[in-house]
Amino acid sequence: MATDRTGELFDKFDKLMRLRDAANQVLIYILTSPKPVTPKELVDNLGLTENSVWKTVRRLEADGFLRSMDRGEYEPNFGLITALLLFKVQELIKALEQR
Repeated sequence: MATDRTGELFDKFDKLMRLRDAANQVLIYILTSPKPVTPKELVDNLGLTENSVWKTVRRLEADGFLRSMDRGEYEPNFGLITALLLFKVQELIKALEQR
């Protein structure tokens, strides 16, 4: 069962690393915002189309990188993002130790 979880974490980390420009912009904006963000705020501040923002926000939420809050606001899922980064650091340390 741990192997299944490891594979899932690898897949999620790969998704995080392969985000396209719009998704990177949206995620970075939301990560650095002191409060939850609305899609309208993203459209106004990032210069992306409303359609692009909605698709991106829904995809990031489906992948677990964002959490939907009240009234259409979004915040980062710091727990998942931190876990993915720590997982990857652990993998890098293991690879270095095997050298």
